[in-house]
Amino acid sequence: MGEFSDSVMIALLPTSSAWCKQPLPHMTLVYCGKTDDLNLGNKNEMAKVALNLAMSCCPLTCAVTGVDGYGDDGSEEVLTLQTTPELLAMRSTVEKWNASEYSFSPHVTCGPLGTVGDDIPSEISFDRICVCWGDEQMSFKMI
Repeated sequence: MGEFSDSVMIALLPTSSAWCKQPLPHMTLVYCGKTDDLNLGNKNEMAKVALNLAMSCCPLTCAVTGVDGYGDDGSEEVLTLQTTPELLAMRSTVEKWNASEYSFSPHVTCGPLGTVGDDIPSEISFDRICVCWGDEQMSFKMI
C-alpha cells in the first residue's frame, strides 16, 4: 500500500480492475485510522466482522456515476459510485471504526488526475471484503 503502510481500512475489492492504474484497487467501506492508534483486539474484531459480512452478503455491483478529483488537492482521479441499500447496510456494520474526516462517498481511485480514459466502465462489481492493516491484508470472498 506504499504511502498508506500505517493505515487501517475495511474495503471492497473489485472482480476486475482494467480501469485502475494503481495497486490494490478498492472501494473503502471505512477508514479506521493508523495502526499505532489501534490494538490487536481491534484487528481481530475487524477481521471477524469482515468475515461475517462476506458470509452473509452477495457480491455487489454499483453503477459508476461519474469521474471526479479527490484528495486534498484534487489530484487523484476517482470513479464515483451509486450508493445502494446493500452498500449502506455493509457500511453501517463497520462504521463504528470510522476515523475519516470525510463523509462516506462511494468511489474507487483510479490513479493520478488524467488516468481515466474513454473506456469508463458503466458499473463495478465487488466480490471480496478486505481488511488492510498496514501492509497486511486479509480478504474474504463474498458468497
